[in-house]
Amino acid sequence: MDPLSWTGTLGTILNPALGLVAIGLGLSIIAVIVLSYFSAPMTLQSNADGTVVAKAGAAGLADSAFRFMILALCAVFAAYIIGGILLPYGQGGIIGAIAKRFLPVWIALLVLFGLSISFKRKLGLYGKLFDSTVGMIGLALVMFWVFTALFGAVFD
Repeated sequence: MDPLSWTGTLGTILNPALGLVAIGLGLSIIAVIVLSYFSAPMTLQSNADGTVVAKAGAAGLADSAFRFMILALCAVFAAYIIGGILLPYGQGGIIGAIAKRFLPVWIALLVLFGLSISFKRKLGLYGKLFDSTVGMIGLALVMFWVFTALFGAVFD
């Protein structure tokens, strides 16, 4: 019997990357907290086109580093899922096997979000969900479970 692991063969590459990103995220959180004590309170200023002016100096750099680390963490998690789907069965570990089982759900979510974002101005109140990050996350969570139930009943 083969030893069972969460990441399979992906772990040799992605586990160190995940560790580095986690350390970078922790350091950027500490930097944001520490620099918030030393920087002057900033009122939000907007440009003529409605965009918000970014923070300047070290506090702005720490905010940018934090956002970059969050994106890097999402990229590593996406690499675990996509790599687990693409690897042959058993080599992607537990995460890869779960990602393969949910492949119809991932495809349905991508199609739903792609079409909804394309036609969001024509969809009325439903289209307004895509103007807010919270609305999109809430819809993704609900539709994940709806698609899981539908495809579980169909493919079982």
